[in-house]
Amino acid sequence: MEIDLTGKTVTQSLESFEHALQTQGGTLIFKIDNETVKLNLMQLGTRLGHKCHSKRAGSFWMLTLKVPEKTEAPKPSVDVAPSFPQARKVVLEWWILQSDQFGQKDHQLGRSLIEDFLLSLMERPIGLFFLHRSVLLLNEPGLLKHAQEMNTRFAACPRSLAFYKVNAPSWIERLEFNRLYQLNRKAKLNFL
Repeated sequence: MEIDLTGKTVTQSLESFEHALQTQGGTLIFKIDNETVKLNLMQLGTRLGHKCHSKRAGSFWMLTLKVPEKTEAPKPSVDVAPSFPQARKVVLEWWILQSDQFGQKDHQLGRSLIEDFLLSLMERPIGLFFLHRSVLLLNEPGLLKHAQEMNTRFAACPRSLAFYKVNAPSWIERLEFNRLYQLNRKAKLNFL
C-alpha cells in the first residue's frame, strides 16, 4: 500500500505513519518529499522494530517497510466494561506511578495514602501510567471501579504486569514507556 506524505509537516507525517502502522498490514510504501520527514520516519520505524529502506525516486523518497498483517481483535470477555471509552480520551497530563505506596515504613498507611491521592487526581482529565511496583495498585477493586466512573485514562507497562503477575482488566491500555511518550508528545509528564 502506498501512502502519500508529500507536502505534510513532520508532525502530520508522524501521525499518518503511526496510524498506518496500527491499521495496515503488509508492505507499506511512504512517498516523502522532505528529507527531515524521511529521517524522522526511519528513526521511529526502526525504534518500533521495523526494517526501513529508503530509495530516492526523482525529487521524492520512497520509504518501504513490512508490517505484520493485521488480524481481527479478539472480542472482549464479559468482565470488560465495554462502555468505558478508555483509549479515546485526550490527556494533557500524565502521572507516571512507580510504587504501590507512599513512603517505605508502614505498607498499609503508604498504600492508603497513595490510593487517596489517586482518587483526588481522578477528578481531572488525566492519565495514569503504572510502571514497576505501581501495577500492584491495579489489584484494588475500589480504585478500578472509581476509575471507570471518572475521566481518567489508565495505561500500564506490560513487562511490569507480567513481572508482578498482575491480571489487570483489559480496558487498561498496555503501553511500553517509550510508546506512551510517542503517543503523547504534547502532554505534561509528572513522575511519582
